[in-house]
Amino acid sequence: MVEECKVEVKNPILVFALPGTGLVGSISALHLVQNLKMEYVGYIETPFTNPIFFIHKGKVTEPIRIFRKGNVLVILSEIPIPPNASEPLLKKVIEWCKGKGCKLIVTLGGIPIPNRVDVEKPRCFAVTTNGGADEIIKKLNIEKLIEGIIVGPYPIILREARKVGITAITLLGESFRDIPDPGSAASVLDSLGRILNVKIDTQDLLEKAEEIRIKTRDLMRKTSQTMQGMGKKREMEVPLMYV
Repeated sequence: MVEECKVEVKNPILVFALPGTGLVGSISALHLVQNLKMEYVGYIETPFTNPIFFIHKGKVTEPIRIFRKGNVLVILSEIPIPPNASEPLLKKVIEWCKGKGCKLIVTLGGIPIPNRVDVEKPRCFAVTTNGGADEIIKKLNIEKLIEGIIVGPYPIILREARKVGITAITLLGESFRDIPDPGSAASVLDSLGRILNVKIDTQDLLEKAEEIRIKTRDLMRKTSQTMQGMGKKREMEVPLMYV
């Protein structure tokens, strides 16, 4: 974790997003950063991924960046994280959060549904780690995921956060699996806005949905390849014990 600006925040809330199903997390987090005009404060340096820079408006930028506004911190990755890198990377993130006095982590992602094309307004579900998280989503009328499987980096975040006493919530929007899904991202941002108690305007996100799909298709392709190694297809299953 490299802080280019010293991050000193009282009672911080971390919003964390990686490329995944429908790129819901990445699209949501990027829109949040832009909509709230958040300040870039640092990045994550990892030896587990190939060296890469993005060039934006003539400036080089790191692919995994940290932003801040008020007490809200956002970690946004624009590259898929290889399965072998997820655990050591995410343990470092939790360690950093603990050192900052973070009490709540909210991760953003998608959950694939077979009939997404017929769903006009995707639902957003929450996966929680403890009673404190349950109280938050109940108070804010966010639906809890009762049965299902989540695979990949976010279970690591939930597990490691629980170990160190940080409340964690994963927000999952109903989404396409391999098609960038701004509509699902808008549903996730609606729930996130209630948790953060901020207004997040998603109208622009919905109006530019096709443009976003075109711009993110290469990232979706690379993410889909990475997800194959994580067993992400299992998220369409129901656990055997509940059948």
